[in-house]
Order: sequence, then structure tokens, then C-alpha cells
Amino acid sequence: RRLPNARPQHRNWTEIKKLTLIFCNLFPQSRVFLTIMPMINFMKSGGVMMLPILACAIFATFVIIERCVFFFLTRDGDKHFMEEIKAILAQDKSSAAKESAVQSAVNRRITQYNHWIDALGTISGISTMLGLLGTVLGNIKAFNIMGASLTVDALALADGIGTALITTVAGLCVCIPGTIFHNWFQTLIDRRVSQMECDINAMIAE
Repeated sequence: RRLPNARPQHRNWTEIKKLTLIFCNLFPQSRVFLTIMPMINFMKSGGVMMLPILACAIFATFVIIERCVFFFLTRDGDKHFMEEIKAILAQDKSSAAKESAVQSAVNRRITQYNHWIDALGTISGISTMLGLLGTVLGNIKAFNIMGASLTVDALALADGIGTALITTVAGLCVCIPGTIFHNWFQTLIDRRVSQMECDINAMIAE
């Protein structure tokens, strides 16, 4: 005997998919919805914790694209920055004033480089924790249903645990690329800052 109320939404979800197929057959231009139905089904299977994980995925994607565009557009931008530093060093001011102005310009540049980077690292870590939390909550729900039944249905229990693990998969899908890009951005920033410091020291030594 199957556990009561183990998967009550399957019938309604199947009816929704049938209605969607009928609608797409009547209106061919709306068949684009068929491409997102598997993802909607995947999100629905993961439960409520899929919503914050989806928000983390959207934010991480935005940060990755924004930082990639920034670093691409500024691949030659340090030349303009070094011209700014050269202009500061050429001013008729005291050495202390020049040093303070150069340090302020360098700090502003480093702040531009690190924009959103820490947030990307935080989101990458949080998404994993959210996935594990969703899995734990799903397992608790599955075992509560099993405890409320007089018999144990292995199929229903396996289905419940498998559904709970979906959140872990989703969290890792956000965490892995987010961590990779975070580390790559950090390496790129360190390389640019190191080169910038060498160029400034060479200017001062001239």
C-alpha cells in the first residue's frame, strides 16, 4: 500500500502538462513554453527551497556576466589609469601629497576591480547550504509520511528522498561555476594589481 498523500500533486501536474500540449498544438507560436516545461517541472519537484536557489543562480549569472564584460572592456584600461598616475606625479606638490593622491587612485581602482566579487563568493557558498537545507527538509517530510503510515512503501520513500536530493543538485549547479569564476576573477585581479604596482614603482624611480 502506498503512503497516503505522498505525491498528491502528480495528477494535477499531469493535467497541466496535457493542457499545455493542447494549447501549444492550437497555437504553434506558443510552443516555446514546451522548452521551459522540463525546468518548471524540475523546480516544482525540488520544493520551496528551489526559489532562493533560483534567486542565487540569477544573481550569480548577473555578476559573472557583468564582471566578464568589465574585465574585457578594461583589458587596456590600465594604460589610461597609468596616465592618471603620471599626471599626479607630475604635479607641483610635496612628496607626501603625491603619495597620498597615488594611494587614493590605486584604492579606487582596486575597489572597481573587486566590485561584486565578494558577493559572488558568498552566493556560491550560500547556494550549497540552501541545497543541503532543502534536502534535509525533504528527508524529514519523507520520514514523517512514513512514520504516519502503518506500512513502509519503499518506492514512495525512495521517491521522496530522490526529490529531496534535487535541491542539493541545484545548489551545486550554482556553487560550482560560481566558485570557478570567483577564483578566476580573484587571480585576474591579483595579476592586474601586481602589474599596476610594478608600473607605479617604475614611474616613481624615474
